Amino acid sequence: MSVVHAAGFHVRHAVSRALATSNLSPMEATYRVLSARAHLDGRGRVASAEVTVRIERPRPVRGDDEEIGLVNPDGQHPLMARVPGRPDRLMDVLPVTRDRWARHAGGAVPPGADPWHPHVGVGFDAAQAYARAVGKVLPDPDDLRAAWGSARYPWGEAPDATRGRTEPPRYGDLVEVGTLPPTRAGFHDIGAWLHAWAADGALLGGLPGLASAAHDAEPCGFRCVQEV
Repeated sequence: MSVVHAAGFHVRHAVSRALATSNLSPMEATYRVLSARAHLDGRGRVASAEVTVRIERPRPVRGDDEEIGLVNPDGQHPLMARVPGRPDRLMDVLPVTRDRWARHAGGAVPPGADPWHPHVGVGFDAAQAYARAVGKVLPDPDDLRAAWGSARYPWGEAPDATRGRTEPPRYGDLVEVGTLPPTRAGFHDIGAWLHAWAADGALLGGLPGLASAAHDAEPCGFRCVQEV
C-alpha cells in the first residue's frame, strides 16, 4: 500500500507514528519494518529511533518467504508474525508486558511501574494459564530457535547495542519492549537478555546463542503462539 518513514522516541514509537499516517494503529495494521535504527545516548540508552515501514493489505498466511517479517499478515492476529519455517505458527512480536498481564488479571499496573516493560518473574504454570486464557499456547523450543535464527545474536554474529542488549542488564532491569529494532522475522526483544518460557518448561533465549538457562534465571518473561 504505502512506504512511510518516521522518527520517534524509540522504535515502537516510530512504528506507531508511521502507521498513524494512514490512520492505523499497531493493533489493526498489517505492516513490515523495512529498516530501523536506534540512536543511543552516552550511557547506551535509546535516545531516539527512525524507521521505514511498508503498510500492506492483509492476505492469507501462505508460508512463503514473502510472509517473513510481516506483522498481522492476515489481519486477524494483531502484533503477531509468522515463525520462520513454520507456516502454521504465529508468535507475538513483543513479550507480554506488565500492562497486558494486569488487564488479564483484572488489575492495574502498580504505581510507578512502566506498563511497557516486560512482565518478568512469572512462573511456568502462570505463563501457561495466561496463554490458554487468550486462546494461545507457549512457544515450543523450535519456535524460539527459529525466531532467533542460526547466528550468535538474532541480528548476526557481532554484538550491536543499537539492535539489542549485548550484556546482562544492570540489577535485572530491562528496557521497554519494542525499544530496539525487530529481527528480520519481525520479532522484538528476542535477544534482549530476557529468557522466555517454552512449552516444555525450558527457559530459552536471553544469552548469546540461545543458551538454555536454569529455571530460576532472571529476568524471565514469555510470549505466546497461535496456530492458524
